[in-house]
Amino acid sequence: MTAQAPNMHVIKFEGVRLPTFASFLDVAAAIVDVPEDTAKWFWRFTICAGRRADSPSGEVRRHSQALLAALPTSDGSIADMLRERFPDYEPAHILGEWRSSLQQIIELASEREICHWYGDDSEIKRPSA
Repeated sequence: MTAQAPNMHVIKFEGVRLPTFASFLDVAAAIVDVPEDTAKWFWRFTICAGRRADSPSGEVRRHSQALLAALPTSDGSIADMLRERFPDYEPAHILGEWRSSLQQIIELASEREICHWYGDDSEIKRPSA
């Protein structure tokens, strides 16, 4: 039996489509060392398929900066975990999309007081490797 990538949805943050693996930022928060409230925040961030969500921009930036800072600079320390969870994708690609997503979120959050996002489940896709 071949492992399948989990279902994912497209997250549109302030109208901007985030990289595909943004729908798994909760996984990133679970495998690196971040405060528990940050891990919980990203779990709530990613369960937005089919619904709209919002949060104060200061909270968005704080959690996004904490996760970005905790991500390793290379995939070496988390590569095995990523290969197990996402067997069809390169760990460096996943890590790159997580970093890009967080940088976009931080930048967009700095431009407003309240941030909005939507999980577009009509576009559920498998990410490109």
